[in-house]
Amino acid sequence: MKTTLFTSAAAALSFASGTIANHCSWKPVEGPFLRKWRVVASGVDDIPGKCGGFWDNMNNRNFNGACGALSETSCGKDGNGDMAINFFSMSTCNGGHVESAWWEATRNQFGGITCNKEEPFKRV
Repeated sequence: MKTTLFTSAAAALSFASGTIANHCSWKPVEGPFLRKWRVVASGVDDIPGKCGGFWDNMNNRNFNGACGALSETSCGKDGNGDMAINFFSMSTCNGGHVESAWWEATRNQFGGITCNKEEPFKRV
């Protein structure tokens, strides 16, 4: 029993030390009407496919056009091997929209995201 507990704890710690917490943040740019977004997630497989799914879901009809005018969009693998999404939107596009698009694209298979204003990105 002690060996099993120790092995399980060691495996969990080694996994946790090599991962980041999923991150989603936005900040206003040039006034209150434009937002810059950043989403980062670790352990994502098929990043090009998940990127395509994310963008498709950002155009969700149920959003009633709130996120329809995205610009400077990018999505792919960053230097750490994590999935990184960057884009600009109008302020009508909110964290709930981005979180929903993430869930639809990934079913939270790689963890969920919670989007916050100007939360600094940090590795854990």
